[in-house]
Amino acid sequence: MLLDTAYILSYFGNDEVREKRKEFHKRQLEWLFSQKPDMKVVIYAQGYKPEDFIKQDNIRYIVNEGALLPPGPARNMLLKDFYSSDNDYGLFMDNDSVLYEHYEGKDIINFINDRGKEFLRRVDCFYPLDPRKKPFRKYIEQNKDMFEKNFVLNNVDNLKTSLFFLKNLRKHFDKDFHMKYNGIEELYFDEEFEVLEDVDFGFCLVITRRRVYEAPSLILKEFAVNDSTLFKDDKSRNKLNRMYKDKLYEKYKSWGLEYRNGRLKKKGLFKNAGWWDGSGIVIPKEESKDV
Repeated sequence: MLLDTAYILSYFGNDEVREKRKEFHKRQLEWLFSQKPDMKVVIYAQGYKPEDFIKQDNIRYIVNEGALLPPGPARNMLLKDFYSSDNDYGLFMDNDSVLYEHYEGKDIINFINDRGKEFLRRVDCFYPLDPRKKPFRKYIEQNKDMFEKNFVLNNVDNLKTSLFFLKNLRKHFDKDFHMKYNGIEELYFDEEFEVLEDVDFGFCLVITRRRVYEAPSLILKEFAVNDSTLFKDDKSRNKLNRMYKDKLYEKYKSWGLEYRNGRLKKKGLFKNAGWWDGSGIVIPKEESKDV
């Protein structure tokens, strides 16, 4: 089975943002089912009240009845469920994230399933472009012919876990290689990271030579950009980010990661991992269906 399940991390937060976040999640599910009406959904639910649960045959909940888990450990609960399944790919999402309907965003799930063999052969993980951090219209217009004929995937140096597509690494890679390569037992989020756990996860994918890409024709849409359930303000967010950038540097400096002027310099790490050459791949749209 290729891509038929979405894995959603869901916490609605305190009373100030709770109803708004619930509405965002409702819109997210509507988007998912518009893409694929029979899409299965697994939700890791934290801080849920009885009325928050949606009774629907294709929605299953993993309920945290204890203390609130940070994003890394909470995502690991979803990864464990995914790795133990027969699914080839999983779509991982925060409960406020979808894709804009621009370009391939309007039908990406069916496209992946239609091009199954090509994706399985060439792609381990990919995620959409974040329009708050990177422009896209000019690049796509300047390469209009390439984008009209192909699904374009560019090599990346990061991983934003608001929404990403991941191959079932346990299912598709030899255990001795995957589980132990470069000292990594199995690919999960590092539970010692309160923030930047997504960056760390991306680095782990790279040093285990997984093929990680950004899809510039998939544009991330986050409903709750200004309604964080984790941070009170930018000051607290920035303080934690600085602390965990130091931690990332200590963890990966032997791989060539540099840290200068508050910024992580990653090209040395990628070069030493023997993976990144600055290029990407294209998957032709006109290929015949594989599955």
